[in-house]
Amino acid sequence: MRASLSELEAVAAVARHGGFRAAARQLGMSSSALSHAIVALEERLAVRLFNRTTRSVVLSAAGEQFLSEIAPDLQQSRMRSSISASIRVGLGKASAQHGAGSCTHAAGAAATRIRPSLSGGRA
Repeated sequence: MRASLSELEAVAAVARHGGFRAAARQLGMSSSALSHAIVALEERLAVRLFNRTTRSVVLSAAGEQFLSEIAPDLQQSRMRSSISASIRVGLGKASAQHGAGSCTHAAGAAATRIRPSLSGGRA
């Protein structure tokens, strides 16, 4: 059974915020929709990821293990999204300033700006 990236982000957000309201706000959805999405994922996985009370939402032991296993994939996905966004911004600026013929140059410039951040500041 595979979980979607949005489901993984939802689990991470609820764990990070310790509740559905703040997590839902961050994800741009209602807390009810987020809660239903988490319940549906838990049912598909056949495991409870969160222990819920009227006052708190905390990861279960299985939820902690699940989050620790998905964390590297989420981080890698966020990095890819950030890189893609930087390249799109660079391409958009180059196209607006110099016409469509500058796309190759803009992509190279974006990669040059990104490379130091990926290597810890070294070019």
